[in-house]
Amino acid sequence: MGDYVIQQGSVTAGANYTLTYEEGTLSIDPASLTISAVDKSKTYGVADPALTYTQSGLVGSDPINGALTRVAGEDVGAYAIEQGTLDAGANYSITFNTGTLSIDPAALTISAEDKSKTYGLGDPALTYTQSGLVGSDPINGALTRVAGEDVGAYAIEQGTLSAGANYTIAYNPGTLTIDPASLTVTVSASSREYDGFRDATVSFADNRLTGDLLSYSYTIALFVDENVGNGKDVNVLGISVYGTDAGNYSLTNTSASTTADITPKEVNISLEEPFLYIREGDELPEFAIDYHFGLLPGDVANETYTVLRDSDGAMYDPSSSVSAGSYTVTPAAYNSNYNFTVEAGMLHVNPYGPGTRAVKPVLNCIERIRNNYYVANFEYRNDNDVAVYIPWGEDNMLVGSGIDTSIPSTPVSYTHLTLPTITE
Repeated sequence: MGDYVIQQGSVTAGANYTLTYEEGTLSIDPASLTISAVDKSKTYGVADPALTYTQSGLVGSDPINGALTRVAGEDVGAYAIEQGTLDAGANYSITFNTGTLSIDPAALTISAEDKSKTYGLGDPALTYTQSGLVGSDPINGALTRVAGEDVGAYAIEQGTLSAGANYTIAYNPGTLTIDPASLTVTVSASSREYDGFRDATVSFADNRLTGDLLSYSYTIALFVDENVGNGKDVNVLGISVYGTDAGNYSLTNTSASTTADITPKEVNISLEEPFLYIREGDELPEFAIDYHFGLLPGDVANETYTVLRDSDGAMYDPSSSVSAGSYTVTPAAYNSNYNFTVEAGMLHVNPYGPGTRAVKPVLNCIERIRNNYYVANFEYRNDNDVAVYIPWGEDNMLVGSGIDTSIPSTPVSYTHLTLPTITE
């Protein structure tokens, strides 16, 4: 490029002419050179690709020197590719078409790690692994999981986890597994009265979470035997759990043991004949004990009794001539499964034999009932040293001329007992 003198060179008109030559100028103008940057792209975190261009207008083997440049920046986005130091020299007038370097997001894979916990406990920390993070770039935010606290599997989700605009995240969810809690059941048994059976009434306790709804069933709950005793073993078998929250637990035991008492059955006993009488010298009658249906079928008791005179506590002696009097008959029964409450009876021994005086009726008064109708009232006179029990009733009515038996007389006696009249 420049101005150059145009000289005469070999120009002539022959010998006939004398030439006068005036020089001219040759001007060389710059050639038009179009350079177009080629668009480029790369992934975030990767080095720039070579910046290249295409050209149009370059003459021969003329070189283009220098290099393209781009706008600075490494985050995801579009950056202009500029001419930089690119030059073909003074012979060219360059028209430059800019290009674009596109930085694309890097692929970041985040994989949540599977976790587990036991029902009722707090969540473990939710963690992850990553692949594709550039340098010391941070990942911010936290994983979350699907809500729920019952036993089951819950997806671990990306939550707020992010590495920023420079990354496209491929997220692999994990699983939080909530496992059943171990449930240990204990039993307590109610003490009860002896009933001839081994069955026990039991209640349950456990280590459930407060507020959880659980119930129990069982196959059997039995005392070790049916007899009375303190601290007797009670065994419960076939325990199972059910209820609203039963699925959150794993039962560690299906049997349990405890202790309870079987207390004696309370039974009132008395004599089947609460009053009997004999004469001095008679052998004692048979005293049958009435259990008032309190003794269970098949159970028996060892029976005995005492016969003691009320006045001095002496035992009845049929060989004694001074054995008359009133005796308390106290029945007794023994069976370790019962507690017997005793109602005593009475035995009266009337005097008998030489020296015994007859008990005689004596007129007490005559009562006018209506005109020409009177009732004679009698009492009995006992001249013996001990009381004599006198019967009343038909066997002891007075009979005779002028006595109206349609209105029976009521004899006066020392007791309300039916006994025969004693005669000498």
